[in-house]
Amino acid sequence: MAAWVLFSTLVFLVFGVPLIDEVYRFRARRAAIHARQVVHEQITLVPDGDERNLLASNEITPDAKVREEAA
Repeated sequence: MAAWVLFSTLVFLVFGVPLIDEVYRFRARRAAIHARQVVHEQITLVPDGDERNLLASNEITPDAKVREEAA
């Protein structure tokens, strides 16, 4: 029994640790490539659409505070 535990631990250290390291490096490279592609995309702070669509939006808040009257 102890021999199998020792053998499996040795196999994990020889094959498992480098495999986990390679998977981590692959994920890091893929994330770096994706981040580089995102940086090169055109970024705009102005939403798409014309002014009429923006004014018709329900998300517009009033510019001034409105006092509510107690009922």
